[in-house]
Amino acid sequence: MKQVIALFGVAGAVTSLTIVLILVDALQITLNEAAAGNIEVVGQFIIVCLAAVIAIELLTLANPAR
Repeated sequence: MKQVIALFGVAGAVTSLTIVLILVDALQITLNEAAAGNIEVVGQFIIVCLAAVIAIELLTLANPAR
């Protein structure tokens, strides 16, 4: 059972890191587009952030160590 918990911990950490890297990339794109005058991208960035929060919450719920 400890191996399963450790596996979920590592997988959750890798997935969370991937989500954070996607958010950083999305933030850079948003800042570049906002500087160019395309304000529509800011709304899309907010949606990406909400999706990331939901994904991290689902990872927390799926953790067998709870």
